[in-house]
Amino acid sequence: MTRLGVNWIGLPNRPKVPSDSFRVAILLSMFWVTVNCLVFYLPRSNTGQFSLMQIILFPAFNGLVWFYYLSNVAKLRRRIRDNYTIPEKRCPGYEDTCMSLFCSPLVVMQMSRHTADYGIYPGRCW
Repeated sequence: MTRLGVNWIGLPNRPKVPSDSFRVAILLSMFWVTVNCLVFYLPRSNTGQFSLMQIILFPAFNGLVWFYYLSNVAKLRRRIRDNYTIPEKRCPGYEDTCMSLFCSPLVVMQMSRHTADYGIYPGRCW
């Protein structure tokens, strides 16, 4: 996100303003883990079953996080394709969304390869 000059919601960042995308992503990840731990490990009822709040809140919160992730991946993929004039081959108009939905890890790896500056940062494992 920082390489493409976009903010944490996938919109273009203002010129000459440093992007806090990485810091926001770390904070959101920490928030996600904390909420999941709190919801999952909240005291259970006397019967040892999950409460109704836990049953509703856990999937709802994770669904919102998943929607945020997929929408940002699709927006970034669209932006990369526009910047590098890469045409859509399948599912015209919906290719970014479909690829982000069904092949998300591969899309993220592909985007990182397309935006990497190997002249400054050599590609290596360690």
